[in-house]
Amino acid sequence: PDCGLRIFPVMFVLMRSPRVSFWVLGFSLVAGLNLAAQPAPKTRVTYSEAYGKTGKAPEVSVQDLPRFAAVEPAKAVETFQVKKGFRLELVAAEPLVTSPVTMAFDENGKLYVVEMVDYSERRDETPHLGRIRLLEDTDGDGKFDKSTIFADNLPWPTAIICYGGGVFVGATPDIIWLKDTNGDGKADERKVVFTGFGSGATRLNVQALLNSFNWGLDNRIHGATGPIGGNEVKSTATNAGPALDLRGKDFAFDPRSLCLQAEAGGGQYGLSFDSLGRKFVC
Repeated sequence: PDCGLRIFPVMFVLMRSPRVSFWVLGFSLVAGLNLAAQPAPKTRVTYSEAYGKTGKAPEVSVQDLPRFAAVEPAKAVETFQVKKGFRLELVAAEPLVTSPVTMAFDENGKLYVVEMVDYSERRDETPHLGRIRLLEDTDGDGKFDKSTIFADNLPWPTAIICYGGGVFVGATPDIIWLKDTNGDGKADERKVVFTGFGSGATRLNVQALLNSFNWGLDNRIHGATGPIGGNEVKSTATNAGPALDLRGKDFAFDPRSLCLQAEAGGGQYGLSFDSLGRKFVC
């Protein structure tokens, strides 16, 4: 559906120059329009096409690459330097979780962890190695003791947020809805709701993918596109509006109506809001 026009001049409070403030307002206004996507060359999405076939691994000796002894998880906290007034606690470690890159808690205290096992050169392997791990604390001691693979076969997953008993997961080029409907801890409902992230790029960069799903004060889910963005990002709904050009922009969507809009931003990795609704991107 056509989401219409939105103007969010909240970044005025961060700018002191009238000239810069005026430019930000204009950018936010244009970002809210549903503009038609610009034509672009066909995207190459496989790692081998972008970087070439993986060659033979170099041979190295212990002298060439000295190793440090591994630290047991129970003693890992002791290796950190923590500022006075703060404390660090271990809540999960291997084998309960591996290769975590981001996570989200649901309303029941369960933790959904994105495991990017295919980082950085294994995107082309199928089934894809990326997955979502569900961690639970069954005895209430503050440490997770139960681990379940909630969903798998995800290429380079980089973002997650909980909603309505399920999760939205970002795995370029898609945002995928996953939900467990029978209580076994595994997603049996799976649907691509948005697609086209990274479109228009001649190659995907593992350091430049969509990320940082966060709730805004407007009750929408906001996300960063990374440097690639995508020139033809759209909803998969039959009544969806025109595709959006998200190159150099961020985005937000309503999880109820799945209405997607472009937003001002354009950081590489990291997006958050303060208590006043001001957005900060990295």
